[in-house]
Amino acid sequence: MKQPHILCEKGDLSELAIVVGDPARVERVGALLENSRQVASNREFTSLVGEYQGKEIAVMSTGIGGPSAAIAIEEMIKVGVKVVIRVGSCGSMQPQIKAGDLAIPDSVVSAEGTTQGYVPPEFPAAGSPEVFIALKEAAKANEADFHTGTSLTIDSLYARTTPERKEEWSRYGVIAQEMEAAAVLTVARLRNIRAGCVFLVVNRAEGVDIEEGIGKYTEQSVSGKGEFLEKEKTAIKTALDALISL
Repeated sequence: MKQPHILCEKGDLSELAIVVGDPARVERVGALLENSRQVASNREFTSLVGEYQGKEIAVMSTGIGGPSAAIAIEEMIKVGVKVVIRVGSCGSMQPQIKAGDLAIPDSVVSAEGTTQGYVPPEFPAAGSPEVFIALKEAAKANEADFHTGTSLTIDSLYARTTPERKEEWSRYGVIAQEMEAAAVLTVARLRNIRAGCVFLVVNRAEGVDIEEGIGKYTEQSVSGKGEFLEKEKTAIKTALDALISL
């Protein structure tokens, strides 16, 4: 049966998948695949399938935030996806984590609302250990500067009431902040598939005292085909290499 949001059915996607937020990033992942073909496009959900080193890989965009990410993961699982890695961008929460580095979380603070519809707040949002290890090994092979630890998922990117809380999470050693990982990892865990995340650090998280200049990589620099694209390619290749090793 065709799923109502992603417009895919069994056989359309592969068992190995990457999810991204931006539909334009789907195309950039597809550029690293062979024989890539678009599967569907509806709302924020654009998908394609291609081959990477002989294995079929699906790519799906989820839009911004946990609700749409959860919808995508739920429906992807229904059509046969077994392993998913989120490739996204994030803000650094630590001064030693620079723009252009990768963040690979082993766990995520669920400071958002989507996962509360699934589980109590005490339930850990954690990646699959084997996916986490595969991402670390792939990051090393791609000679990336990367950091591991706990990251933070929030809903309110522009809220002005949260800087103090972000500083508190920073003191706890949280490495990064973004908006989808908690939903991706929680749904994957509940539905018994494997999942992990790799983020490209593009700026500092608001309210965290990090040195000037960390924001030189921005989403806007994509249009200039600058250093952001090369750093993003490293994140994507890290995810692809991890997937085919599983």
